[in-house]
Amino acid sequence: MGMQDSIKVREQVSGTISHSAWRSINVNLTMVKHQSERSVLIAMPHNSDFDGYAFWHPSKLVRDGRNSGSVSIAYSDDFVFHLKKYGSGKWNSREVIAEVDIGADDFTEAFAETDANIESPNTEVDFETHKPDQIDPIPNPKPLEELKDDE
Repeated sequence: MGMQDSIKVREQVSGTISHSAWRSINVNLTMVKHQSERSVLIAMPHNSDFDGYAFWHPSKLVRDGRNSGSVSIAYSDDFVFHLKKYGSGKWNSREVIAEVDIGADDFTEAFAETDANIESPNTEVDFETHKPDQIDPIPNPKPLEELKDDE
């Protein structure tokens, strides 16, 4: 269940119809480093070949994820991700020190484990309750003699 079903989209491009499949993956909210009105800065997973890189993605393509701790990122098959590695020092934290362009397949592979680990919210009850059988009441119960107070 790593990736949601692809959706076929038709685009009118210079008089011809082009088919492009759309994909979607889920990432943890902790990977969102910055959010502006038009775009979102998302860090690449640590367990990928692109650890330390981040990319800006349009806000319109970032939505609520499978659960409250994730977001869904939509992209098409022909999407190119421009990954940037920023400096980690006090004075160069906004300076780009390395850049890489990757395609949709490499991007999907990099986030495959992260996407697979994000589960849907659990709405089912995992435990079973037990209700004991009802016992018929004793007619006219009387207290035991040894339990009576002597007055």
